[in-house]
Amino acid sequence: MSMSLLLKIAVFICLWSSTFAYFYSQNNGNNDKLCFCQLEGTIDDCTCNVDTVDHFNNMKIYPRLNSLLSSDYFRFYKVNLKQQCPFWADDSRCAMKFCSVQPCDERDVPEGIKGFSMESPAFKYTKDAQKSAIVDCGSDLNAELSYLNTSISDKAHLGFQLWADHDEAQDNFCILDDHQEGAEYVDLSLNPERYTGYKGDSAHRIWRSIYLENCF
Repeated sequence: MSMSLLLKIAVFICLWSSTFAYFYSQNNGNNDKLCFCQLEGTIDDCTCNVDTVDHFNNMKIYPRLNSLLSSDYFRFYKVNLKQQCPFWADDSRCAMKFCSVQPCDERDVPEGIKGFSMESPAFKYTKDAQKSAIVDCGSDLNAELSYLNTSISDKAHLGFQLWADHDEAQDNFCILDDHQEGAEYVDLSLNPERYTGYKGDSAHRIWRSIYLENCF
């Protein structure tokens, strides 16, 4: 085989490799765009465009929501983890040790979240609860800054009464886990959403109920 033929073959291989690599990268770029496509243009229902809404959601709303998730109110949740399933017999077995939920130590739960176990959750909104929380503000040097206008119109009071009548007419279908025997607090930040190895018949029954049954 002559040297000129070998040179032509080498040049052909180099050109073919570079061309293949170029189109491969172009295809990958297109695939990425298809997978992570972003809308563009104006929004019909308001006088703004998609980029503005996207920036507002990611830079303004998301950080605030994320900070709320780390607050005590959303971080600690009280639930009875040992309560029997009311829908079917469950063996409560896991494939991995991490599928179990780790409860909190009672000392780690803030007092404001725990409250008093013998009180109803609605007690904090009663007049008696407000009286016990009254603080002498006579020495407040910034009384004007802390002034709160509590005036409410008669029309607003009428609306509040309509809301109250509506709420009282509804059946209370919620179960307060706070007062169930065996309920304990769980720190949701220590139990993040992840694959826990919970699988098998029990897990399949739950997913079927979520996706196949009409809850409405």
